[in-house]
Amino acid sequence: MPAATSSEMQHSFKWQQVCAWLLRVGLAAAFLSAVADRLGLWGQPGGRGVSWGDMAHFYDYTAEVNGFLPSTLIPAVAWLATIAETGLGFALLSGVCRRPVALATGVLLTLFALAMSISLGVHSALAYSVPTAAAAALLLATLARPRCSLLRTDNASLSPVGGATVTASPLECRR
Repeated sequence: MPAATSSEMQHSFKWQQVCAWLLRVGLAAAFLSAVADRLGLWGQPGGRGVSWGDMAHFYDYTAEVNGFLPSTLIPAVAWLATIAETGLGFALLSGVCRRPVALATGVLLTLFALAMSISLGVHSALAYSVPTAAAAALLLATLARPRCSLLRTDNASLSPVGGATVTASPLECRR
């Protein structure tokens, strides 16, 4: 089998960048949409397309998913999940520290899938494709650039392809 040409490798790399960008945007949208729902931005509880509508209903869902935890921990777990999903959602969109953010996203989704499976049954996690999203995030961690910074000098963080450069900053992430 002939070796891939430089042009073929470059084309493949660009497609990989596009796919990684789509994964980042998709995962971020899922996280930020869920947070918007529990903060009432998609509508009132019971409204069409609204899962929770407020934090009180999200507490109930958190208690259901984490039925193995003491009820006193539920508000803290609900707010930790909300904070983590908000932070990871914006980090995925911005492209900051891609590998650690993707890994943290995969771990959070894996924990969610495990909690759903334990409390509600495996079908529940599978029906919402949580294991698929976790696997996608973990795959994204393998595709991420090895170096990144919080302070970027370019505007290409949301661009799926391009020759963006990253400069050093106080927070430097490496392999």
